[in-house]
Amino acid sequence: MKRRCPRCGAIVPDNSLTCPQCYTEVARDLVGSEPLHSSEEFREQIEQRQKNMRIALILAIIPAIFGFLGLGMIYQDYRDERGWKFLGVGLVLFLFPVLSIIVLGIAGIFAAVLLLIPLFFSLLAYAGMALLSIAETYFGSFRFLFTR
Repeated sequence: MKRRCPRCGAIVPDNSLTCPQCYTEVARDLVGSEPLHSSEEFREQIEQRQKNMRIALILAIIPAIFGFLGLGMIYQDYRDERGWKFLGVGLVLFLFPVLSIIVLGIAGIFAAVLLLIPLFFSLLAYAGMALLSIAETYFGSFRFLFTR
């Protein structure tokens, strides 16, 4: 009998404690109704995930240039709130420098001096969020770093 992940429905090998796709813990006694014929189905599943990973990485990198972070995570699982949070925070962090540059073009040197430091830090924060979004898309969750 083959085991399926209760969260994403992916096939879980008999010797695995977690889902290979979403890393959810899967109970050992959780089995489906279909027999496992060979490991071919599992290999196809992994290949499909790698194809999806390429698209997810493209969606994580290219739209980040225009302020859209988290699209790779949303593509992988639209129910996961992390991608939506990245999208919201990324838009805010992207719009502040854009609006600041517009104000710098209109205002004089005094406004430029006042906006220079917040502009630098917001660009730095956006770049960090963009890199974290790409890393989250590729590696999955970094939640294990923050758990005891």
